[in-house]
Amino acid sequence: MAFEAAWNKRGCRCDESEKRPEGRDTQGLARGYCGLCLICGEPGHTRPHPGAVEFTGSWCDFHYGVLAVTHPLAPVGTFVWLAVIAAVIFTAGQLMR
Repeated sequence: MAFEAAWNKRGCRCDESEKRPEGRDTQGLARGYCGLCLICGEPGHTRPHPGAVEFTGSWCDFHYGVLAVTHPLAPVGTFVWLAVIAAVIFTAGQLMR
């Protein structure tokens, strides 16, 4: 039951692949995965893009986390990009003195 709750927290389609395993079997996916990572090809999960983009793809947990931090339209990514831009502006201001 706890494992099923983890799938639901991901927002992926593992529940659908468990109900219809024939689709999972044709892709050669292990049980507990519902897609192949678009970046590395490892087993992953099919879920919505972490940013404000209308795109659904498959990512392994590592690459989904990287995308959530680096994409400028993702909640965490927005903060990271704003912090980097602020640091560049501050550094440029200090160098121009």
